[in-house]
Amino acid sequence: MAVYSKGDKVEVCSKEEGFLGSYYEAKVMSSFNNNTRYEVRYKNLVEEEDQTQPLIEVVRDDEVRPMPPPLIVNRASRVFNYLERVDAFDNDGWWAGTITGRQGLKYWVLF
Repeated sequence: MAVYSKGDKVEVCSKEEGFLGSYYEAKVMSSFNNNTRYEVRYKNLVEEEDQTQPLIEVVRDDEVRPMPPPLIVNRASRVFNYLERVDAFDNDGWWAGTITGRQGLKYWVLF
C-alpha cells in the first residue's frame, strides 16, 4: 500500500450502499495507526447536517488510491471498444463500468 502525507490529493473508494466501488476526490488531513487509516476531506462531498461544509471522515488505507495523472483528451485518437472496462465520471465521482454501445463519439456505459 502507498503511504500518503498531509495535503496529498487522493481518491477514496466509497463503501456506502448504492455508491460501492465509486471513487471521490479528497485531501489527506492526517494519518493514524502507522498509515493504516487516514482522515480525509472530500472535494465534492458535503456533511449531511450542514451541506455547506465538506465531508471529513476517517478511512482505511485500502480505500485510498493516488490521484490519476491529468487527463489529456484527444477524441480523434482514442476509441473505446465493446465490453472494454472504463472509469467514467458521474455524480461527482469515478465509477467502474463497461462499454456496451457507441454512436459517433458517444458511448453507453454499464455500471
